[in-house]
Amino acid sequence: MASVAGLLKFKTFLFTFLFLCSCATSLTAGTPESGTLELVQSIPEETALGLKELPYAAPTWITMIKNAKQSIDLGQFYMVSKKGELLEDVIAELEKAAARGVKIRILVSPAMLKDYPDPFGRLSKLPNIEGRIYDLSKTTGGILHAKYWVIDGREIFVGSQNFDWRALTQIHETGLHIEDVRLASQLKAIFEIDWKFAKDAIVPNPPPERPSPTRPDVELVASPQAFNPPGTREAIKALVELIGQAKQNISIQLLQYSNITHDGKTWDIIDGALRSAAAKGVKVRLLVSDWNKREPGFTSIKRLNAAPGVEIKIATIPAHSSGPIPYARVIHSKYMVIDSDVLWVGTSNWEQGYFSASRNIEIIVRSNPLLIGQGQKIFEQIWTSSYVEDAPR
Repeated sequence: MASVAGLLKFKTFLFTFLFLCSCATSLTAGTPESGTLELVQSIPEETALGLKELPYAAPTWITMIKNAKQSIDLGQFYMVSKKGELLEDVIAELEKAAARGVKIRILVSPAMLKDYPDPFGRLSKLPNIEGRIYDLSKTTGGILHAKYWVIDGREIFVGSQNFDWRALTQIHETGLHIEDVRLASQLKAIFEIDWKFAKDAIVPNPPPERPSPTRPDVELVASPQAFNPPGTREAIKALVELIGQAKQNISIQLLQYSNITHDGKTWDIIDGALRSAAAKGVKVRLLVSDWNKREPGFTSIKRLNAAPGVEIKIATIPAHSSGPIPYARVIHSKYMVIDSDVLWVGTSNWEQGYFSASRNIEIIVRSNPLLIGQGQKIFEQIWTSSYVEDAPR
């Protein structure tokens, strides 16, 4: 158990850091001050998916690393690479950045370290690179599931792409690359909380609620709320609020959806919001991967698909010509488009534990017709493709 002195020391550190971050936050408006706000894709090889106008994750990450001057903070579920694959180029750039003096910190979940000890172990031994294991299992029962980058406190990447070679060429993924001091300061504040917890296992005090009459055009929300800095909204509340505001259409793409918890209980927060929206005449479309054919998720989508106004399809990506690739060839993106007005891009599967117990990060984009339209275009491309089938009712 942590000592009282240790707890006080952590609280003092956290208050000071978050105060400085809140000052930085107040300096910028709701849109990225540099204007850089772009959707970034990953597309399974040998498929007809992908938008020509969108950049890919690997070159985006490499450019971010090359431009880093002072610091790179990485929050990742796990890290796994393979010789000859694009992720090796990303790792090489991280090594070069560390060699030129950039301070690199990496947080990973312990959940997959036994199976994938590298490149986390290899990178953590290099000068200017420090790695820590972020274990929530004994505190919330969750994991570090987020996948994000913070560069020099000014640039971020948040999306479904794990630090996995397969996430660059063998899985459908969607992320956001943003240059914005306000959002970078907010995400760095989250990283600092998690970085400190990974060392001392001291749980921060739950942040106070700060209701706001307005929402920024680009907003970062996160889970679990007990680990969020003041001013960061709880993701599940933001999600339900957005669904409740829908007037015409909701388009959602996920790896998995379920309203049944691991212990067999019903969790209807999102399910109820979607049903309520459909009952008001909103057209609700949900696209999930074939991984959702496993229980209890399969029962969940069948029940939801039976609701009037709801339509669900299941996407299956065919095997690669080289043969089976474990944990790949799947739709892994996690995003939502509402009424051509809102785009939600995040790291959570829509199940209870991802919002209540695990560390996840989500970005909400408003008042950006180009970006929101691109998100809708991604959805329609898959929804109308040969890769999908109607979900049973």
